[in-house]
Amino acid sequence: MAKGVLELKKYLILAAVTLLAVLLSACSGNVKSNDTSAENTTTQVSTSVYETVQTSNAELPKIYNPTNVEIRDNEDENKVIIESSQIEYVCLLDDINGMVLNMKLTADGTDKFADYTKNNIGSAVRFVINGKTVSKPQINAEITDGNINFTGDYTNEEYAAIFSEIKSK
Repeated sequence: MAKGVLELKKYLILAAVTLLAVLLSACSGNVKSNDTSAENTTTQVSTSVYETVQTSNAELPKIYNPTNVEIRDNEDENKVIIESSQIEYVCLLDDINGMVLNMKLTADGTDKFADYTKNNIGSAVRFVINGKTVSKPQINAEITDGNINFTGDYTNEEYAAIFSEIKSK
């Protein structure tokens, strides 16, 4: 039975990734495939903004140097903790519990966020896209590696919509 659940999960992830690829293709208008084999298909967008990452047999794009994403203090929403320039990339990942929005910080952003999270465990932060708060996750531990995972009660489609919002710059 566990194998059937795993296969269903892989199918749902593949369906979500396919939907995301269609959205990216429709938005970019210029998508090329390097290899048509089912095992090694890589999608590249002509603007060189996206790269693919291999996760659970599904390729998910990364958005490098997003210009419309910030992390702000929850108490003082005008206080910017992490600016767009301190974010290396944003991508969707497949977690055991579903999709996760992952943010990789630059070295400067990593140091700044480590200090902030160390002193604010139990507090929330605001994940802001285009000036709009889309999530208020709680800080559960000091984050020192520069990888931030935003999880929540979002469907795969909602994660794809958030990802598309980041892509829209």
